[in-house]
Amino acid sequence: PAQLPPFGLDRALRRVNGKAALLRRLIVSFGESYGRVGDDLRAMIRAGRIEDAARLAHTLKSVAGSLELSEVPDLAGQIEAALGAGESGAVAGLIAELADRMAPAIAAANSLQPAPSQASADAPAAARINAASHASAEARAARDALRQQLCRRSLSARAGFHAFADALGLDAGTRDAHPVLQALLRLDYAEALRLLDGTQPETGPDNGEVAT
Repeated sequence: PAQLPPFGLDRALRRVNGKAALLRRLIVSFGESYGRVGDDLRAMIRAGRIEDAARLAHTLKSVAGSLELSEVPDLAGQIEAALGAGESGAVAGLIAELADRMAPAIAAANSLQPAPSQASADAPAAARINAASHASAEARAARDALRQQLCRRSLSARAGFHAFADALGLDAGTRDAHPVLQALLRLDYAEALRLLDGTQPETGPDNGEVAT
């Protein structure tokens, strides 16, 4: 669409060199990755995973900023700062406010999802395109290494993801928003593996494409 509030599409498009298809995928991925960010933060804090919660808030701040969401980056930054200062008990109100500000963004992102019937119809074509893509040997090897790390639930999987992203030629903003990395930041190895198994090595954003 020409407009998608609360996302600032005009400015966000400039960040991705005018590649509308890429921006659409990033926004859809944002909705999938952060749809329950308030609950995710609360669960991490309850489990004593303060560093993981701060890292999630930091990544949200970066990704929301790149998608030109107002208020969300500032709130996420406040949560990150409070957790870094050991004030985890003071973030409940900030998380509630963040969830309120995120709700319209998640709804907008989800509105870009294809209808289930259309998604089913498009799946075989997408699979053929992916199967036919000529991935580099480096990208295939990096993907295989990352898959092994995920199967072992290894903490080195984050570094493995970045090696894979390097092989694909993904820029910093694209990789930060990638759902595989978002799952890793939540330490959800099963979800990261599921997402990776649906990812084929393709060329990076230089051709206007990005692995999803």
